[in-house]
Amino acid sequence: MKNILNKIVITSTLMLSLYSGEMNDDQLNYKATFERLEVELDEEKSNNWDANIWAGYDLNKIYLYSEGEKTEHETSNENQLLLSKAILPYWDIQYGLGYDNNDDNDTSWLVLSLMGMAPYFLETKTTILIGKSNIAIRANIEHETLITQNLTLMYGAEISAYSKDDAKMKTGKGLSTLSMNLRLTYKIKREFMPYIGLNNYNTFGNTNKMEPNNKTDIAIGISVWF
Repeated sequence: MKNILNKIVITSTLMLSLYSGEMNDDQLNYKATFERLEVELDEEKSNNWDANIWAGYDLNKIYLYSEGEKTEHETSNENQLLLSKAILPYWDIQYGLGYDNNDDNDTSWLVLSLMGMAPYFLETKTTILIGKSNIAIRANIEHETLITQNLTLMYGAEISAYSKDDAKMKTGKGLSTLSMNLRLTYKIKREFMPYIGLNNYNTFGNTNKMEPNNKTDIAIGISVWF
């Protein structure tokens, strides 16, 4: 993994230097965060991930996002490569390319996101995705509550909607999905936190007609970063 990160950093250095115009007085940094690496305790033993890698400077960064689910019968994932520009304290605007994959089917997007810290320490991200024949909106929100020095309750939600039906990607026009998760994490050290949680997933409208998926499962996993 460190070799992959080093390649990302080297590739990103030139891109970010040209993009931001920043010189050597602002040190290049990077971080890899695997927010969720988990197994759901359902019949299919679903494996889920939610990860991001960034490299850059204080005001300008490049992000690689990936999240998805793998079961015995299907793998689906959403990926984005975005340039990020700080516009206000705790707020960034991001833009770039997205790629969604659902087994043998895929779609690409132009991506524009607003990411930041809302009041009450709510981490938010709202994204508009523009495809060849479809437009999508995805929005998520996360928050955490410290119970003890090592025990934290984390919860989040994500909603998605589309302008048109896409039978190949199994997404329908209008409100499509709502997913919510609740995780009780224990900090063994700052960079490594195992957790147990609940995942709730619901489909709506035409998406629900194409492939209904309404479930609540227990999950066990880890959060790590370096």
